[in-house]
Amino acid sequence: MKMKVISLQSKLKIILRIFAVAFLICLLLISAHVKLMNCDDLLLVMPIPSNTSEINAEALEKLNGDSFLLTYEIISKESIKALNKNYEVNLKKTNYSYPFTMKNNLIKGSFFTEQDQKERKKSAVLNKAASYAMFGNINICGSKINTGQDEYTVTGVIEDKSEKESIYVPAACSGANPDSFAVKMEANITEEQVKNKCKSAIMDENDYSFTYLKKLEGLVYKISFSGLKFAVISILIFIYKISQVRFRENLNNIRSLAKQIYIIELVRDHFKEVLEAVFLLIGMVLTIILILNITISFIEYFLLFSDYMPFMKFNDSSDFSIIASNLKLNIYISLIIIIGFFTNIIIILIQELHSLGEENNVRDYN
Repeated sequence: MKMKVISLQSKLKIILRIFAVAFLICLLLISAHVKLMNCDDLLLVMPIPSNTSEINAEALEKLNGDSFLLTYEIISKESIKALNKNYEVNLKKTNYSYPFTMKNNLIKGSFFTEQDQKERKKSAVLNKAASYAMFGNINICGSKINTGQDEYTVTGVIEDKSEKESIYVPAACSGANPDSFAVKMEANITEEQVKNKCKSAIMDENDYSFTYLKKLEGLVYKISFSGLKFAVISILIFIYKISQVRFRENLNNIRSLAKQIYIIELVRDHFKEVLEAVFLLIGMVLTIILILNITISFIEYFLLFSDYMPFMKFNDSSDFSIIASNLKLNIYISLIIIIGFFTNIIIILIQELHSLGEENNVRDYN
């Protein structure tokens, strides 16, 4: 029976260690996935809930291309006619800088230009889903589509982040204003500079949140790094507990020898004991520093979440919201995994320290 209990304990230890490694790998994979999203140069300007102010599209266009590129989406459900058949699509009214800011690739043709926008040309760009749904292929440049009384000429096909049928047209043709917009951050531009420049387009700055996605990506990296630091802490604690008896013996020997001989002779003649004691002391200090660092990190996470609550609540049918949702999902998953990892490591430590305590008791008894 005793052997069976020992066997079960051994299996449990192996399972817990496998889980710990799996948690760490998942955290690293999430960090890599967030990096591949390639959205760290975007600053999203979104309305705070209950906001009644409005963004001025014309004022935004005056800012666009001056010090930075910006874009927006004004989305409406529309019935579009193509090849004598009607289709329900998302009609996205935007500006010429949309594909450059959102980093969407054009599969065919071209996006409408700044000149097209100024001249209010009826140009349209279909996403891949709309192109195949309406025409069955992507070789559709020059084709005509109709929405209400307006006829648009297709200039290109774009691959966007949406799986729904979407059509992009110049916002200048509609006269509508967006609820949110995105700024492509350059190396020489700061958040404060963007905020100051955007005051002309926003009625009240306090009604909007400015969220730099690079900071939220950094939050995911910090969570992953905290997992690595906690793993190091657990290893240091385990090493310290294993060496605790020897450390006490070394420390007592060093103290007694220090009363009898000079420090130089002590280091020279008992170098191994002194070095071991120093390393253990450094390990203890490092452990305390890492614990404090993780504590500070979690305070930072809490402050970031409180600062970015408007971002965490942001939800609409725009590509901005798709990016935000993916980033939020990665943040939530990271938090769940790090909590699971911490719990797992604590259980492992409790088991190992309990086993060490039993071994020490047996050693003392013998």
